Amino acid sequence: MKNFCITSGLLIVASLFAVACMEPAAKQFTLAGQYKDGSNDRIFAVTFPADATAEAMRSYGMHATNTSGRMTAVYFFAEGSQNPGAALNTATSLEQATAVVTGGKSQVYVYQRATNGKEEFIKCASSPEHELCQKS
Repeated sequence: MKNFCITSGLLIVASLFAVACMEPAAKQFTLAGQYKDGSNDRIFAVTFPADATAEAMRSYGMHATNTSGRMTAVYFFAEGSQNPGAALNTATSLEQATAVVTGGKSQVYVYQRATNGKEEFIKCASSPEHELCQKS
């Protein structure tokens, strides 16, 4: 019984430490809007502060809610820039949601996990012709 309590205590402390270490990175991003269709395809619009790193954005995208075999895309917008969050919340189709997030030139990065599991992380300024960065 004593070993069980010690092991349980260590697991709790380790879990709390892990959450505490992850918390600041997650707090630097703000969910501005989201879309989810009946097939569980998802698009998120997220804002980030000036000091956020590309790696932190990629990590955020990788941990976004995803249903296996379905598409998830996370569009990152700089804090203070025009972002389509409100319009994304009211989109009625995947096509409309995609048009909303690609309709301007303010998206900075895009992370996508496709239905086949392939992951992409694109810097739109470096790849403006990429299909995830172009207007729909």
